[in-house]
Amino acid sequence: MCSLTSITPLVGIARFLLIAGLATSLLGNKPANAAPVDSGPLSIAVPFTTDGVYMNVLNSATGSSAAAVPGWDTNPYFQGTAQPATANFAVFTSSPGATVGTTVGGITALVPGSVISANSPFASGTVANASFVSVGSRYYGMRFTNESTGALNYGYLLITTTSGLPSPVTRITRTGYCNAGEQVTVPAAPGPPICGASAKPTFVYALLSNQLSNAIYGYSVNEMTGALTPIPGVSPLATGGQGEAYFRELLTYDPAKRRLYAANRGSGTISAYSVHPDTGELTALPFSPINPQLTAIGTIAVHPSGSPLVVGNSRALGRQVASINIADSTASAATGSPFFQLPASVSSAFSQDGNYYYTGGGASGGTSGFAVNASTGVLTGLPGTPFSLGPTHLAYATDAAGRIFSINSSAVVNGVSSPVAAFTTVAGVPTRVPGSYLPSAITVAAQGRLSPNGKQYAAVGLDSDTVGVYNITGSGSATTITYAIGSPYATGGTKSCGLTYNTAGTLLFVANCESRNITKFAVDPSSGVLSSPVTQAVNSIGTEGEIIGIAYAFSDNVFANGFE
Repeated sequence: MCSLTSITPLVGIARFLLIAGLATSLLGNKPANAAPVDSGPLSIAVPFTTDGVYMNVLNSATGSSAAAVPGWDTNPYFQGTAQPATANFAVFTSSPGATVGTTVGGITALVPGSVISANSPFASGTVANASFVSVGSRYYGMRFTNESTGALNYGYLLITTTSGLPSPVTRITRTGYCNAGEQVTVPAAPGPPICGASAKPTFVYALLSNQLSNAIYGYSVNEMTGALTPIPGVSPLATGGQGEAYFRELLTYDPAKRRLYAANRGSGTISAYSVHPDTGELTALPFSPINPQLTAIGTIAVHPSGSPLVVGNSRALGRQVASINIADSTASAATGSPFFQLPASVSSAFSQDGNYYYTGGGASGGTSGFAVNASTGVLTGLPGTPFSLGPTHLAYATDAAGRIFSINSSAVVNGVSSPVAAFTTVAGVPTRVPGSYLPSAITVAAQGRLSPNGKQYAAVGLDSDTVGVYNITGSGSATTITYAIGSPYATGGTKSCGLTYNTAGTLLFVANCESRNITKFAVDPSSGVLSSPVTQAVNSIGTEGEIIGIAYAFSDNVFANGFE
């Protein structure tokens, strides 16, 4: 049994707890096998009784007594039912459970960014005089023994009261913990906990394009709040190439080798950088810039292994894709590169296993699919390519099951306007899921992303300045796409053109091309719902030109668009 418990303020109770002082943010190293464990949304009632509810956090089993719940971890209850004593709410934890709080005054409700760890000062005592029963949601942290590993783990409970006295309605609505004994950070929005080294430096980069020069703007990320702080020397950093607006998938990050690639469409080159894992500083690689030998770069994507880098041509003449083999200090064209493909390339994605590559998005319609030999960089057209998946088919994202998600931007397909669609694949060849077309409710889709947990597909609307978020349920031909509650969401910027999740899936960053700024949203990873938007000031990313790409980088792991 893995136990996690968190509590609400306790009052003069006869049960004894170990109480921990709130920890300062001392970041530890993340064990290799560490993983956040998130229960997802729960609705476990805490009865208005002195018994309350007993809960095993590992399997979410509950009951009205300790005997009814083997291996129970937490027992929230009301101290009494007589008014006004019922304003006291308590949580008892199984040995050696301990509740995060203060040595006096009761248990402390935690705010996003709070840390629960071995560095927290724990003390034994009776908690008293801590009123709790009021409407709201509160995080409470605890330590517990993970019975499957024998390790002491740290985690939290989210407890929500929707109706106060005299008849309180209180529920456990989420649990989270880290399974390898590392510290836990409370996330910015309900979702997976942030474990240990997940609090290492993370970065967001945006590529600004104009006809004179391209420049990269880099920011360090506060993973709790989503706040962005400019990286010295990278905001801005001139790429040395010239740009051209309109195309939006021209910046991508290599998760395997910590490299950032920025396309200079006006110059026909790609600038390549290594990313410092601690500072986010960029250093040009020995083979930068890369010349893919194409007339007009429309999209770039990097293989999950770090090689090849594949570049699509967007012009009607010379419709080709170039495959570049990337080594430590060299970049060279794959044998046979560039490879012919019929549709123009303005959007692209690899399958998550790296075996296939898809590109298209031009007004003429059609999507080209290729088998990928990662060792040689050679691309081989799939049987039936190009595939007729509808006009202006772009904003590709792929998932671990081999499905493709995309939007037919500004087009009507099967009577549906600008539909979101899902495609299953067999040996890389796509087939539309019957009935999966859903109006995207955004105008002129520019880019799509899959959430890190694979539960949502999101895309930006260039002309609507919105983000559409779509929940994915079912599998195979039974895949269903539905709107996240509140979708689409206004960005507060002008010409929203790109987006990227953080690794935990608790933050979403949107690039606003013409207002030259970034909007941050908090994300509920289970529902996909976006909230708490914060938009940078206009012209935070230059005073002229347009943003043509955005990417998120993590120091020892990266999520970059369902693999960009």
